[in-house]
Amino acid sequence: MPASLILEGLAQTGGILLGEQRQFSLLVVLAKVPRMTFHSWACPGDTLTYAAKLTDSRDEGGMVDVTAHIGDRLVAEGEIVFAHLSKEDAGAERAEQMSCVFTLLRGILDVGKAENR
Repeated sequence: MPASLILEGLAQTGGILLGEQRQFSLLVVLAKVPRMTFHSWACPGDTLTYAAKLTDSRDEGGMVDVTAHIGDRLVAEGEIVFAHLSKEDAGAERAEQMSCVFTLLRGILDVGKAENR
């Protein structure tokens, strides 16, 4: 699996976590990836497990620490920074597209929460 797709999965996971902090009232947009290290690889048939820990949450955005594992093997780790964007600033059509993704994932989010949130 290409590193770019692993990064995409990590960013989606972190973005959902940050979005949930404000009940998805603001849109979450990837701002930058200050640190990402790929330690290993993923092949067809492997199961990647993504984890995100919220390290900073503010009105203007937030940051998460992320990891990707296959079993006990660390595949990738890093930091991802997100910006918050109001639905008005995004424009109606873009806001609708971005909100739709979060709406679809809300039920899945409840299943995947760790006991300690």
